[in-house]
Amino acid sequence: MPPPNFGNEALLRLRRGLGVEPAWTAGGAPLWSFWGTLQRAWSSPVVTSDRPTWRLHLHTHLLEGFTGTAAQMSALSSCLPHASLAAVVPGTRPQSLELASTVDVHDGNVGSMVRLLAVAARAQVAEARFLVSCSKTLAAVGLAASADTLAEMPASMLNPDQLVVRETSARSSGRLWFRRGLSMCVETLLQQCNVRAVPTPWGVSATFFEGTRDVRSILEISIDGGRPLLGTGISVSLWTPVRGGPDDAISWNQREVAATDPCHGFGGWWALDGGLLVHRSFYPIGVCHQDLVSQFLQAYARRAQCANALAAAEQE
Repeated sequence: MPPPNFGNEALLRLRRGLGVEPAWTAGGAPLWSFWGTLQRAWSSPVVTSDRPTWRLHLHTHLLEGFTGTAAQMSALSSCLPHASLAAVVPGTRPQSLELASTVDVHDGNVGSMVRLLAVAARAQVAEARFLVSCSKTLAAVGLAASADTLAEMPASMLNPDQLVVRETSARSSGRLWFRRGLSMCVETLLQQCNVRAVPTPWGVSATFFEGTRDVRSILEISIDGGRPLLGTGISVSLWTPVRGGPDDAISWNQREVAATDPCHGFGGWWALDGGLLVHRSFYPIGVCHQDLVSQFLQAYARRAQCANALAAAEQE
């Protein structure tokens, strides 16, 4: 008998939690409108895992008219918020961009991963709607935000039982959780090769080295005082020695979302004004637990090792 398909089960739970029903399909993936914004989600088996595992993909339509010109890249850099739980990737429709999150589910984590993906769905929609405030800037370079800002906020955005992502309990509760998790973060990071991790006044700082070369990536983890619709959480930034622009960041995001190895695809790559690539993400306290923290730290360790190896190869 084949194992239960936890991917399909997770997607069903996700749609129920959001209070949406698929209106149609595209490329085999169900689509729906959530708070005036198109979303789609699908699952696929992870063949490289040592247990029956499925990868959930969640995408939200962001904008149309993307051709990648220098003017468009400049406009996007000035308008796009640093996505909290998603990466900016090319869309399925020609000349479009989407926000994407991915997570692997199995028999031991379906509930917690659905909760996290539900938060990601709300965050993606909120960020897509934010782009409408930049309509004039985007229109000047041929871009158009796609969210319908006249759509009413769905009930699942406001119901605490449905994981409303807005400021909930006192911020002190987040700080207490973070203090308890500091030692765990440091211990998990120190299990990686060529890394130095230490607690700091604001959280945790870790430096990943590439062999004997003077190449390093720096990971910063800190408590975040709160974000609209998301509340208190953990901010994570990985500063790398790799140079690139917004187009490179989008390409890195696309490769990561399409990867076949076990992954934890929240947050995304961004290009700094100085020309270096940084990966950023944000995890609301309400969905943080030990396994999740371990997963996102391991994912950042892999990103750091990949970035350092690339920078070292460019020095040769």
